[in-house]
Amino acid sequence: MSSDIIPPTPARRAFMLVSGLTGLTGLLLQAHVTSHLASSRGWTIGGAIVKYLSYFTITTNILLALGFLAGSLAPRSRAGAFANRPSTATALLVYIAIVGIVYVLVLAGLWKPQGLQWWADVLLHYATPVLCTLHWIAFVPKIRLPWTAPVKWLCYPALYLLWAMIYGSHSGHYPYPFIDLDRLGSGWVLANGLGMTAAFLTTGLLLTAISRKLARER
Repeated sequence: MSSDIIPPTPARRAFMLVSGLTGLTGLLLQAHVTSHLASSRGWTIGGAIVKYLSYFTITTNILLALGFLAGSLAPRSRAGAFANRPSTATALLVYIAIVGIVYVLVLAGLWKPQGLQWWADVLLHYATPVLCTLHWIAFVPKIRLPWTAPVKWLCYPALYLLWAMIYGSHSGHYPYPFIDLDRLGSGWVLANGLGMTAAFLTTGLLLTAISRKLARER
């Protein structure tokens, strides 16, 4: 096995399996809630699916669940090997960390989820960020990640933002209030987009610095 692949030890595979199933449960609960909402409001199936996938929380948790499950159940497959790279694990932590931080600081106070929505909310915004952080701390080898890696990791958030803006401009519904072009105007949306980019980049650089420091000490 390549030296840049995290060893699929039994403990790590078990932890990844539990984490992947936790995320998958949250995703399925949110899909159920969205389908119920779609039925009550007369949305088409396609419209419900597109709305479901319009949230960064959902797309990120999909990536996380796929990575954890592939890395656990099929570590020697191409997908499993990719998920088991330290750089991939660190990038996923950057994405899900921002999901949790932005939710706690900006979004959690804007609504009061109930019932199944509350459970989906807890699993997707709290449980998976914590599990991913514990996975990185306990199981991901700390290596000399290149300083350019955090810049490359910006590709996914950038693509998501492009998708969210296209979706919002066509549907009139922007997934998050800080990118609501109709309400805020282009200036504030641009400023918020730059702020989010800085948050992703700073988080990536911080994790890269920690990984490199620990690698030197080792």
